[in-house]
Amino acid sequence: MTRTILTVPAVAVVLLAAAACASVETGPPRDVAGRWTGQCTDCPVRAFTLVLVQDGGRLRGTLQASGRTGLGESEMVLREGRIAGRAVTFHAVGADGIPLHANLRVSADGRTLTGQGRHRAAFALTFTRDGR
Repeated sequence: MTRTILTVPAVAVVLLAAAACASVETGPPRDVAGRWTGQCTDCPVRAFTLVLVQDGGRLRGTLQASGRTGLGESEMVLREGRIAGRAVTFHAVGADGIPLHANLRVSADGRTLTGQGRHRAAFALTFTRDGR
């Protein structure tokens, strides 16, 4: 039988790496309140306007799309908006009744949100904070 003994420095490195991974999504929520302008890749939307109101880890607000899409051009109320650390999630229901789901990540400098959206099909999303 072979025994492996971990040294104290090796154990410390493993614990620090685990803590760093866990804190990425569970740390205090970033400040994302305000107006954001967005665009998508591989989707018919010309532009998005996202307005976020933040209360701790909860997000509410609106999303508006411009362009010929099933989402329509009216403001959509965000549902189940959440932020945990740098992870932002929400969904909104378009004019066609199909939800748009967004899974985004706040940049280190807090100026951009990037990630993926899904409304009928997946697409890349990027938002830039207005006025900062």
